[in-house]
Amino acid sequence: MCEALRCAGAELSDIVQVRSWLTDRDDIDANVKVRKDVISHRPAYMLAVVPQLIRPSLRLEIEVTAVVTHSAAKQHE
Repeated sequence: MCEALRCAGAELSDIVQVRSWLTDRDDIDANVKVRKDVISHRPAYMLAVVPQLIRPSLRLEIEVTAVVTHSAAKQHE
């Protein structure tokens, strides 16, 4: 996630929304802890527990939306 943000000229503080899907309810606490350790601000957040993801071997899917202003993007060039 950090690398994808960097390639887009963004950083963790630019995240405005996080959506997560877990396949095991027992992973909720660990997921929340890692998210709080990585993202220090409070973007909109959604977490759902689903029976399976598109690849059965996956246990977690995360979708992140970040907003970068034009001036902030120029600083990354």
